[in-house]
Amino acid sequence: MSLFFRIFWLTLLAKLTISYYLPLLPDEAYYWVWSHNLQLSYYDHPPMIAWLFRLGHVLEPYGHAVRFPAVIFLHLSLFTWKALFDELKISRTAFYQFLAFLMLVPYLGIGSIIMTPDLPLMFFWPLSLYFFIKILNEAKWTHYACLGAALGLGFLSKYHIVLFLLGAVVFLTLEKKWKLIQWKYIVFTFVFGLFFSSPVIVWNIKNGFQSFAFQLSHGLKSENWKWIWPLEYISGQFLMLLPPLGLYFHKARKIESLKTFFYFCATVLGFFFLTSFKSSVEMNWTLMAFPLFFAAIASLNISKKMITSVLGVLFVFNFALIVSMFSGYYPHGKIFEPFFFSEQKNRVDQYKPLYGINYQISSSLWYFSKTPVYKLGGASRFDFFDTLKEKDPKEKIIYVFKEERNEYPDWVYALKPKSQIVERLDRDYVIEKLEFP
Repeated sequence: MSLFFRIFWLTLLAKLTISYYLPLLPDEAYYWVWSHNLQLSYYDHPPMIAWLFRLGHVLEPYGHAVRFPAVIFLHLSLFTWKALFDELKISRTAFYQFLAFLMLVPYLGIGSIIMTPDLPLMFFWPLSLYFFIKILNEAKWTHYACLGAALGLGFLSKYHIVLFLLGAVVFLTLEKKWKLIQWKYIVFTFVFGLFFSSPVIVWNIKNGFQSFAFQLSHGLKSENWKWIWPLEYISGQFLMLLPPLGLYFHKARKIESLKTFFYFCATVLGFFFLTSFKSSVEMNWTLMAFPLFFAAIASLNISKKMITSVLGVLFVFNFALIVSMFSGYYPHGKIFEPFFFSEQKNRVDQYKPLYGINYQISSSLWYFSKTPVYKLGGASRFDFFDTLKEKDPKEKIIYVFKEERNEYPDWVYALKPKSQIVERLDRDYVIEKLEFP
């Protein structure tokens, strides 16, 4: 068995083991709820992650193996990356260094088992890049068609795939390579892209383009601008790039085989830097840029001592993270929330009917208890739960699982119910009883 296949199977086994024991995060539980209500698309995101969750339903009795189909799906992208390195004629040593980064950088390694819309996007982004490079190297209509299919399926994963087109324009313009594009074949890219993205388009047409409007407003504008946002973005991205290595990235622009990695990565990072002047940028929005960054870094002539040192630190960090997650002694933080919610599943039977104050709480309680827990209508921001008729309580007395500081929607205050905290939980969570007149 070749070294690549040994790495492939060993790392897949590690991912499946961790994903089996690690409870679903609140956002994952939210997409799991979607998978029990299949649609062509959803208000928040395209449908691919819900479809992948649906494939795992048969595995739900076994730990958290509901993740397995999606974890295997993304892991198959290693074949795409191998093909990319071969197409660009980058050394095998560089490829294995890249694999080491891909497995040890937390948000790409352990993070690859977290089922959010980023997961399928991280599969279709390098696939799109592979066919884009094939187009530049060999003018065949099939390559244009495959690029369209990959982009269309990427659009079913997360709308951020549109930045791939921006990256392509930047690369072709600054490197003066437009002459390599066969315009007579572009129609195949368009037709295949439109066909494979059609579920999202059809859903948005039927629902007043709600999803497109939400994503544009969510990422490109905010009511109250804060000067700290660009600084937070720069510092956050700098840390994600691993400071000792980020200083070398600019060299990739001077090496022909690494230019696509450089331009597509820089375009994503640059785009969200500009949007940080309009709205706060969430750390995962730039996730598709980082495999490109580490692909370039692994292929540069950086001292072996530095690469080994960084990988060693990452290995120790991963080990400490895994131990802390499963030891029972874990700090507050988003990745540790599922351990808390998994301990609260009995509250669903204890307090009836029980509602959540936001989609994260409702989804987590629903997943761990396997009993529907709906979000209180109008609470927090508009989301999938607000499209369900069960959001509006029919009972005179209800219970709400919330953080003590969470506000109720206006309609609750208008009815002036009697409220009483019936139980205080860890992490400032409470269960409150509401008695309506």
